Amino acid sequence: MRLGRIAVWRHLISLIACAAAVLGAFLPQSAIAGPRMQRLTLVVPAAAGGGWDLTAKAMKTALEREGLVGQVSIVRYPGAGGLIGLSQFVSRHRGEDDVLLIGGLVMLGAAVRDEAAVTLRDVTPIARLTGEWSLLAVRQDSPIRTVADLKVALKRDPAALRWLGGALGGPDQGLVWQIAEQLRIPLDEVTYFGRAGGVGSAIR
Repeated sequence: MRLGRIAVWRHLISLIACAAAVLGAFLPQSAIAGPRMQRLTLVVPAAAGGGWDLTAKAMKTALEREGLVGQVSIVRYPGAGGLIGLSQFVSRHRGEDDVLLIGGLVMLGAAVRDEAAVTLRDVTPIARLTGEWSLLAVRQDSPIRTVADLKVALKRDPAALRWLGGALGGPDQGLVWQIAEQLRIPLDEVTYFGRAGGVGSAIR
């Protein structure tokens, strides 16, 4: 497991290093040799250890290693699917050109779900750095072994299946809703439990 995490960490740093090199073309050129920016603050709207935090850490490593930024700081405002951090970013750092917010689909979904006053419409997108695959998994003793089995079970009794995944309003729940919509199943008949950092799964 540790070796796997190291491999993922190195891959993420490499990916963001490439993005950092591209972004570097848009950073102001320094009159002297050295970093193009002296300081940069990355705002993470989540607790330490999550995907957004790991992305920020990888960005810090890549930007400093490539000499694009002298010092990168990370601040965290966890809670409410990223909405607390989004609100803090907009209210505290409006107009500051040395502060970036890390975010994603969970934040978008949370804003829609909670009818938030501050949304992603209040910020300016800069770059997409990462993406992710959606995954469906069941327990080893589950009678559901294939997607076809899942469709049959959902059509027969949607409420008999419990879905466990990431935060409410995030991409995991979005995947579940897409599956239900494709099968013409009312969303209020789908039971979904959201947990921060979870993986989408159907459980009998």
